[in-house]
Amino acid sequence: MRHLAFRNYLRQNSEAAYTYDELKKRLASTSKDRATYTSGKSKFIETILKEIL
Repeated sequence: MRHLAFRNYLRQNSEAAYTYDELKKRLASTSKDRATYTSGKSKFIETILKEIL
């Protein structure tokens, strides 16, 4: 359910979608491993979910 709420938020908020995309690109180029990449995304996602749930 949370992932659907996040997805729907990004679909309705182009600025947040852009920010998330840029974050993923930066993490992909700088993260040492998948765990670091995932952790970096999780912080952003949790911030959004706190706002919308």
